[in-house]
Amino acid sequence: MDISFGHLRNRMSFTVKILLLATVAAVAFSWRSASANPDVWVKTAMNYRFVEGRITAISFEWQFDEYFSSRTIEAFDVNQNGTLEQGEIEHLRHEAFDPLKKFDYYVHVWVAGKKKLNRK
Repeated sequence: MDISFGHLRNRMSFTVKILLLATVAAVAFSWRSASANPDVWVKTAMNYRFVEGRITAISFEWQFDEYFSSRTIEAFDVNQNGTLEQGEIEHLRHEAFDPLKKFDYYVHVWVAGKKKLNRK
């Protein structure tokens, strides 16, 4: 497969920014009072699966900084026990990430000039 990694890296950077903005917006709208938001830092990684020298799968990981993570837990931790339980995680996913499905989470992979995206 012929993949432009420079293009993929640029698109990934854009994707992370969009996901971050959507997550910040979802969390911000769930708060009852306005507050300042410092910079949010995200560690990202792309993992590739190779079969016979060809890329057969790409997965992405995002890890948000401690401050953003703690604010997200505070906003979605309904029972205030300091941990996001399954129902609370589902609510976070529904509010912050599910709306991005229709845009393929802003992750676009191009192979030989054609857009490819196969989700499991």
